[in-house]
Amino acid sequence: MANSTHKLLIANVEEALPRKDMLFSYYYDEKSAGMFARFLAELHPGDMLVVPWPLDKDFCAYMNSLIGLGNGTEYVVDTGITESRLLADAVLANEKTVSLLREKCQSQDWHIEAFIETPAILKLAEALGIPTQGTDPKLINDGLIEDLNDKLYFKRMAEAAGIPTVLGHAAHDDIELNAELRNWGKRFHRVMLRKTKYAGGAGNLSGPARILQAKIRDWYNSGTVMIEPFLNITEVSGSLVRISDDVLEFIGRDRQIFEHGGWCGFTAPFRTPGAEKLYEDFNVEAIREGALKLAEIAQKRGARGLMNLDWAFVSGQHDTPVVLECNFRRNGFGYVVEFAKSYFGAGWNKHTLYCRESIPCGFPNFERLCLRLQEVTWRGEKVFIDRPGAERGLIITNPPREGKISVAIFGPDQHYISEVWRTVSPIIENNL
Repeated sequence: MANSTHKLLIANVEEALPRKDMLFSYYYDEKSAGMFARFLAELHPGDMLVVPWPLDKDFCAYMNSLIGLGNGTEYVVDTGITESRLLADAVLANEKTVSLLREKCQSQDWHIEAFIETPAILKLAEALGIPTQGTDPKLINDGLIEDLNDKLYFKRMAEAAGIPTVLGHAAHDDIELNAELRNWGKRFHRVMLRKTKYAGGAGNLSGPARILQAKIRDWYNSGTVMIEPFLNITEVSGSLVRISDDVLEFIGRDRQIFEHGGWCGFTAPFRTPGAEKLYEDFNVEAIREGALKLAEIAQKRGARGLMNLDWAFVSGQHDTPVVLECNFRRNGFGYVVEFAKSYFGAGWNKHTLYCRESIPCGFPNFERLCLRLQEVTWRGEKVFIDRPGAERGLIITNPPREGKISVAIFGPDQHYISEVWRTVSPIIENNL
């Protein structure tokens, strides 16, 4: 099928978390809920976004002013939520939403995309009469995308391809998990536990084995857990490949940022201009080669879409990155790249990208934050991007929510990125 013009983007972030897990509600309500506004950055003029609740109208107007999304907030549809927490269910349970989407997206110019491809999204697409684009529906129903996002499945896939991974063991119930923790505690001072079906770091727990044994009662109730040694990691990189029928497009590598033990952003490319010497001993070409090799395997199995892989450089072994996991879904690197393509056009990849998520914000609302950022300059140049045509600067990617915001900075090199961040971060955090 030829690509259609407009996408109906379903922000089904809840489907990257196992609903049977005891911490599902916490991560959905406290963590995932802050992600929805950022999907606006992935829209193009004429697209529509479906989310479970209303987005900040001032923020929608801001994103519209940058990339021309449409009048008012007509490009955002909020559904409410149902008991299942599935966004696809919420759409189908809301007759007004169903009628609106059928009316707006009835021509052949429309297709459905999602945060993650799932059987629930296919059911929604069929009910609305709007086709999907990406992986073949039969393969989605057969579990291909779920498998690629499963840390154990992907680990075995990478090992079979000869790609270095992390030593580990899989435990399938609490008895096995406790037994393996005792064994691994004898071999390693610290270990890492990773729930295999959890998105990113949400399902991770690390520490001495004896301490973890005391914690798992409040952390684990079902599913498979990977037990691995806690690595002395110096850098983590994310690779991004777009898989289509005939092409593997290597988009790039980022260098991820962590604070207080958690992911909070990235900079890209990995070797940012102006800071190349700091990372010259890191074998980033091995990431490109490994990412394309694994993407080719996924392509042959029928997967289509964005393949984001996380790689670790371990201290003393910078020549051999190890692959950690696969995120076959939309991701932080991807949405910033999509915005850069929309806003800067063909030359987007000449920019250094810097993304910071969930940073402290002292401003009570988006309007006041914008008014203050419009006054900020660096070397006499405004740094806040609030209209089309800027060559560099900072955008807000998530408006204030519970004292946190997210931003992205685009510039020519590491020096510019660092100086802008040094200038704006205390203003944002302290309402200066």
